[in-house]
Amino acid sequence: MRHKSEQGNLFVIILLGVILFAALAVTFSRGMQGTNVSKISKKQAGLYVEELLDYALKVERGVHRLLRKGVSESDISFHSDRWEHNDYEHASAQPDEHKVFHPDGGGVTWRPVPDWSTGTEWEYIGGSGIADIGTDGGASGKELMMRIAVPLEVCLAVNERFDVQNPDGAPPEDATMNSTKYKGIFTLDADYDAPEIDGKRTACAYDSSPVHKYYFFHVLVER
Repeated sequence: MRHKSEQGNLFVIILLGVILFAALAVTFSRGMQGTNVSKISKKQAGLYVEELLDYALKVERGVHRLLRKGVSESDISFHSDRWEHNDYEHASAQPDEHKVFHPDGGGVTWRPVPDWSTGTEWEYIGGSGIADIGTDGGASGKELMMRIAVPLEVCLAVNERFDVQNPDGAPPEDATMNSTKYKGIFTLDADYDAPEIDGKRTACAYDSSPVHKYYFFHVLVER
C-alpha cells in the first residue's frame, strides 16, 4: 500500500512542477513583451528617421516624375491594389500612367508602414496648408503631403534632424492636423497651425485632437 501511496505523491509533485513551470513561462513571456515596448534609443530613432526620409523622398520623386510627364496635380493618384480600401480612388478612375505606385506612372514601390511605427498606413493628404510654404490661404495654398504616425522618440529625432523646435522638450502641438485622403481634390480643411512648423517641409507634430498621435509629415508638392 505504501508503494502505491508513494506513486500517487510522485504524480502530484510532477503535476505541481508542470503547473509551476507553465506559470513561470507566462511571467517570462510578459516580461519580454514589456522589454520589446521599451523606449527607443536615440541612435535607433535616428536610423528610423533616415528610413522615413528615404521613402518620403522616393514618393516625392515619383510625384514630380508624373508632373514632368504632364500629369496635372488633380490627376495624380495614390490608388494601388496594395491598399485594403479604395480611399485614394478618384471619382473618375485614373489610368496607370497617372498612378504614383505603378511602373508606368511614378514608378514608386508601395510600402506598408514600418513595424516600429504607431500607425496603420502611410497617409497622402491634400487638404491642409503650412504657413510660409508656397501660397498661403484658400485651396491654392493646400500642400500635397504624406504622413505617418510615429513613436515620441522618433518624432523628437525628426525635429532635431530638420531644425524644428521642440518646445519644452516635446514636439509641437497641433489640433488641426487634417487626415482627408487625397483623390484629386484639394479640400479646404484647417491648416497646420503650430508655429514651430511654419516653413518646414519635413517635421513632426503632436496631433492633440482627435487622434492624439505624433505625426511625421513631408510635403510632396508646395502650392
